[in-house]
Parts: sequence; structure tokens; C-alpha cells
Amino acid sequence: MRKQVRRSKTVEKSSTYFLTRGIYWLAIAALLPMLFSFYQTYQTGRENVSTQSELVLTFLKGEAEKILGQTEITINKYLLKTQGSCAPDDLISLKRMVATKDFILSMGIVAIDGKIACSFGDDIFNNLTFPRYTEGKTKNLDFAEWRGSQFSLPILVKTASNGVRIYAVISEQFFSNILLPSFMIKYSQLDIILPNGGLWYSLAGPNIRDGFSDHILYFEKASDRFPVAFSLVLDKRAIHDWAGNLYKSSVVIIVTSLACLFFCFMGYKLYQRFRKQRLLQKQIIAIENARLNFEVLYQPLINFDTNLLVGAVAHIDLSMFDAVPQAKPGVNNILEAVWDEIGDFALQRREFNLI
Repeated sequence: MRKQVRRSKTVEKSSTYFLTRGIYWLAIAALLPMLFSFYQTYQTGRENVSTQSELVLTFLKGEAEKILGQTEITINKYLLKTQGSCAPDDLISLKRMVATKDFILSMGIVAIDGKIACSFGDDIFNNLTFPRYTEGKTKNLDFAEWRGSQFSLPILVKTASNGVRIYAVISEQFFSNILLPSFMIKYSQLDIILPNGGLWYSLAGPNIRDGFSDHILYFEKASDRFPVAFSLVLDKRAIHDWAGNLYKSSVVIIVTSLACLFFCFMGYKLYQRFRKQRLLQKQIIAIENARLNFEVLYQPLINFDTNLLVGAVAHIDLSMFDAVPQAKPGVNNILEAVWDEIGDFALQRREFNLI
């Protein structure tokens, strides 16, 4: 009996160990895809943010070059038409050119001494001064800046062959109307930098007011033709913000992994229950077979003086119950089995003994 109890405890400990070990490996199997999906989500978000940032900078560079190129064309047209004259009729033409170009704030003629000879547009730029004209001055496009209290504006200067210079002050209003991606508006600072370090246009997201995090992404691109540079600084939170849909997918993967873990656990428990029931059924069948095959052999006891049956010696084989000791018949069961055979006869005797 002690050996049987010890064996049952050992089996119980083994099943508990394997159950715990199975849950442990299932948890690892569910955790790995979670970590992998999170890493892939972050990397995908970072790559896409970088790609989108490069596209935005390329687009802005193209727009800036387009505005500067159109301004240069406008200056050239005025030079060809008026040779840089400040006559009243020519000023009407100058007025029309400024009125038809919403990105030109002011346009005018620069005298040899660097003072403005005549201009049309915003009066705030009437006090501009330029370097004195010298012979041999390049006829290419020159760059200057108007510096305000918080920003700068680019000024294009074109020198004609007769020494006449025409300038145009360009607005940054066009860029404020450009629709940027949401992640860039919230977590970025975008700057268009002029040659002397002035800011033609700057955009800082509302979430950057508290400062950048330790991990930032920096992008820079220069214009191919004009001395204008573009810089973009992105906070790490932009990656998470832009990758919002990817994180939803990550959540789905995590929930799916947890669901798989749950179903695996429930399947394991159902399997254990089914296995237990199957073993119990086998045990019941073994008990029934043992009871059906159980026989009680008895030897009658005869009183030689009277030649009468006075008792019986029962012989039983209990080895078939070794596999199912809980079904092993007791003395009462044996008596009942013998009594079924000789009970009626024994009741008719005055004396009867069973050994």
C-alpha cells in the first residue's frame, strides 16, 4: 500500500512539472512573435518616416526652386522690356508684374550707389540698401536677404549689361499653405535656410514646444541651383505617431498570440481531462473484466461420523486484481460469492463453517 501511494504522488508531481513546462514554452512561443512584430513595426515606421521626410524635402526644394526660377524670369522680362527704367510707363509695367505674382512682395530698380531708385510693392522694403555697383560685376543672379525681427526673406538681384540692377523680395507665404504629413506637423521642425543663415520659412510642430526627445532623426537637402538649404528634425515620437496603423496590426498580432496561447492551454487541459477519462474508462473495463473472471473455488468439509456436509474451504486467486487494487474483493465479497453457490444448501444444515 505504501509503494502504491508513493507511486501516485510521483506521477502527480511529474504531471504538474510537465504542465508547468508546457505553459512556459507556450508563453515563450507567444512572446517571440510579439517582440518580432513590435520590432518590425518600429523599423517599418522609421523607414517610412525617413522615406516620407525625404519626399517632403525633395518636394519643398522643387517648390522653392520653382518660385526662385519664376522670380528670375520675371526680373528678366522687366529688363528686356524696360532696360531697368523708372519712367512712369515702366513703373506701370512694374506694378502689373508685382500684382500678378503673389509670391513677390516688392520689386524695384537699384541705383549705382546701392539706393533704391524706384520700386513697387510693400513700403516696408523701401529702405533696402545694396552694395555700390562696380565695373565687372557678374551678370549672374545674386542673393541677398531682408532680415526682420524673427525671420528673413530672400532677395534676388539681377544685374543687366548696362549696370542696372533689379531686385525682387520673395514671400514665404506659399510654403505655409503646403499640406504636410501629420507626423511632420506634430513632431518636427522644418527650416528653409538662406545663404547667410536666415530663415526663409520655419515650421515647428506644437508637440515640439516641450523640446525634442533624446532620439531624433535629422534630414538635410540643398538646392541644386540656388544657395538655399533645407533641414528637417524629427522627434522619435513621430515614428510611433506615423506608424499608428502598424501598431494596430501589432496589437492584433499580440491579441492573436494570446488567443493562441489561451486555446493551446485550454486544449492541453481538455486533452488531460480526456486522457484522464480514458484511463478511468480503461480502469472500469479492467475492473469489470476482473470481476467477470473472478472465481471462488471451494472444497466441501464432510463429517465422516455423519457423512454430512458441515462446511467448505474456499480457494480464490486475487492476482488478477493487481492492476486494479481498488477493486480487490474483501472477505464479505468472497462470502457472498460462496454463499451464492451453497447458501441454500448451507441454510438447511444445523452446523456450517467456511474456512
